[in-house]
Amino acid sequence: MLAFDFVALLAHVSLGTIAVAMGAVALVMQKGGGFHVGAGRVFVFCMGLSSILGALLGALQHETLWITFHAGLLGATLVASGVLVLRIRMGSARQWFMILASANALNMAGLLGAGLYATT
Repeated sequence: MLAFDFVALLAHVSLGTIAVAMGAVALVMQKGGGFHVGAGRVFVFCMGLSSILGALLGALQHETLWITFHAGLLGATLVASGVLVLRIRMGSARQWFMILASANALNMAGLLGAGLYATT
């Protein structure tokens, strides 16, 4: 039986590869067109799931992959903030932006701490 971390890593890399390809497709297609919107939706799904899996892998193997945890959190919050910009008017999204900003601030503090620890 395959180990969970191997399957998660395989899914993480596969989804990330699909996200990069769909991001490229969305960039070259006419903005707002069917292909652009479809590629963007696939990008958001794959990038979001890949980011979450990366964060999970980083947390599970924190001795060697702690930075991956923070990168996964950053990716997930960036995808979520992009979705909020497109889907929710600014007035009703303010609380979600504050939650995402707080998550990014905590993530930044964690990265700063990890960087300081690495220099000692």
